[in-house]
Amino acid sequence: MFVLENLWKGRIRPSERCYRDGSRYAELISKGAELEKRVRDELSESGKNAYKELYETQVEIIEIGEQDAFLQGVRFGAQFMLDVLGEYPSQLTQVGEENEPDCTKEEGIV
Repeated sequence: MFVLENLWKGRIRPSERCYRDGSRYAELISKGAELEKRVRDELSESGKNAYKELYETQVEIIEIGEQDAFLQGVRFGAQFMLDVLGEYPSQLTQVGEENEPDCTKEEGIV
């Protein structure tokens, strides 16, 4: 299965993830929802509007950061693969290198 095909067809959605019931993450989500309800219940109408605007701004900031971290990770992975698969100008012979010198001779042993 090809990752690009799965991305294209919407089978993979890196921004949409589930979390496990009972996990620390699930506990924090539940706690956050409870705290948000308590805060909103205490606010005036004007405060609720300001809170909503703050919340939407924070969501946008988090989305930008997550998207950037995802893209940075993909770019790092691609660069890593290029380094692994690309030429490596080593002064020592490499595994699988064609025309490897005979290292059993005295001058080839380090």
